[in-house]
Formats: sequence, C-alpha cells, structure tokens
Amino acid sequence: MAQFKVLANKLNVRITPVIDFANKSNIGEVILKDSIHESTEQHENILGVWHKINDGWANEKWLSEEQLLFSKSQIIDYNILSLLPQETKKTNGQGITVGILDSGLFRHEAFAKTKITGANFVDSNKDFEDNSRDSHGTFVSGIIAAGICEDFKMKGIATNVSLLIAKIGNEFSISDSDSVFNALNWIVDQQPDIINCSFSFAPLDKSRFESILSSNKAKGIIWVAAGQDGPGVFDKKIFYPALNSNVIAVGSLESKDLDSRKISDINSHIKYIVPQFPFKSTDIFDTYSDAKGSSFASALVTGNLALIKSSLKLKGSMDITPLACIKILDNYIENLTSAEQLQNPFLIFKR
Repeated sequence: MAQFKVLANKLNVRITPVIDFANKSNIGEVILKDSIHESTEQHENILGVWHKINDGWANEKWLSEEQLLFSKSQIIDYNILSLLPQETKKTNGQGITVGILDSGLFRHEAFAKTKITGANFVDSNKDFEDNSRDSHGTFVSGIIAAGICEDFKMKGIATNVSLLIAKIGNEFSISDSDSVFNALNWIVDQQPDIINCSFSFAPLDKSRFESILSSNKAKGIIWVAAGQDGPGVFDKKIFYPALNSNVIAVGSLESKDLDSRKISDINSHIKYIVPQFPFKSTDIFDTYSDAKGSSFASALVTGNLALIKSSLKLKGSMDITPLACIKILDNYIENLTSAEQLQNPFLIFKR
C-alpha cells in the first residue's frame, strides 16, 4: 500500500476507473489539494494507473506518492509518541482547559467523554459545530484531545483536557477581524490554561490585537500558534497571532526544504519546528483523515504543553507559568541541527 498527496485543487474521485476524463457521469466525491490518502488497490487502463482511494478511484496524473508512515490498520497514539517522561504523559492533561480558536468542533464520537464548551463568533447561530470542508477545527482538536471510540484510528496526546471552542471561521477562512477580536476577548475571559491558534491573519489594527495578548488576564495563558509551512518558514514576513512576542510560533518543514536554505534562515519568530508529515485525526464525517502543516504541528506542541502544565498542577508546583512549562518542554527535545532530523514524524525540535 502507498500514500498519495492530491496535486489538483479539486480532484474528482470516480466510482469506477474511466477511459475518458471528459466523462463526468460517475464522480463519487471530490477531494482537495494536499490531502493525503492511502491507495489500497491499483488498476491500469489507457489513461494510466488508477488508485483505489476511500470508496472510489483516482488517476495517478493528479497524485504524488508520499512516504508511507502508518497503514490504515495502525493506530497513532500521540501520547505514546511524545518524548516527555511517562509520569508526565500519564496525566493525559488532567485539570487543564485548552482553548481553540478555529472553525469549530464536530461532535465526533472520539470526544464523547470530553468536556466541551464553546461559542460561535461567525454568525448569529449559537452552534459552534465545525462545517469546514477540511474539518480544520475538528482535526486540530483531535490531535490534542481525541479519545478512544469504536473503530478509532488515533488517540490524542492529552485526552483528559477540557476543550473551550471559539468558532471564528467556516470554510476555514476567517470571517473578519472583528470576529477574531471578539473571540479573543471572550476566550481570555474564560481563563483557559492554553490557547491554540492554528490560523494566521493580518489585522488592520495591530495595537488592538497586541493589547489583548499583553493584558493582565492573558499573561498566565500559554499561547501557541501556527507559523509557516515548508519554504514559508524562511520568509521574513509572518502573520498574527504567531507574530506576537507572547505567542509560541510553530513551523513545519520537510528535510528537502533545507537543501538550499540554512536552519539559521528560519524566521526568528518561530520557536519550534515539527517535521512535515501527514497527521491522522478526527474529521466532520465521524471518521478519520490525514493532513499536514503547521496548523497541526501547533496542536502537537499544545498537547505536550498541556501534559506538562497538568503534571505541575498535580504536583502542587508553585511555578506553572508559561515560561516554566516551556523550559520543561525544551529539556526533553533536541535542537534542530540537520535535515536528517526532519525524517522523524511527530517530534518537536527547538531552534
């Protein structure tokens, strides 16, 4: 079996292989660019090789083979994969609330035992359910907190955390700056332990954004945000929330991205780098899917920090500040010094 990345912006998956691409009569579903899918069977005809993906067929012309990390039968447990001590990991984030600003959350059965509260800042609908095509918010939440359910394919890194959901977009495009600011004010007022921001935007009023994150209410909160993917981590320009000095910015890189660039060229705002491999997580179809990028790399960092803060709280530590948690994480991860390190999925490297 092999894994493939979709190259086309939108790829038609056929019910059966066709001999004429113009024949649109048997399109079963549409899958999006950069999504990762596993081929379970192959068929060849005059149009080339077709791969069996999900319940349909896609032509090799619009697919790029990816390194196979895990088969469909394997379960990915992000808690087990963490490099933190077992004593820290076994807390599973008990007593920690993680705030997530994203496209909302679909009530996947993997969250059946998770305490979830939330609000919708997109429209007048009070429901914060995720209806984005790529399940963005649900996918991020799964990496952090998805539990075990029937036919589960993965398990989140901190399954005992409570989730505080602020819906700020639909198709994951942010509705507007006011939605983000209103959501930020609301979520800070709730005083979660950590806030994950797997998005980026360019606010027209930067001072308004800075004032929220520098407020007394926000100081004890750990902020984690998506930085950039691939060559983007070398860009001089980076967007909010990652641009703020109080936010931990997380980037995602492939080993080939360092072929022509140096680690020292990485944007100085980015603190952590996660190898750019496909994550597996929950989606809005009550199943599991694969995706990669700094959005999901930041969720991995958030989950690790949730374990650390939980451990400190349970021990009765007097110092549970963001800086204390970051120092502990830094003690258990390596500095990024070579492209070879980026061949190890689901690890976190510091700059």
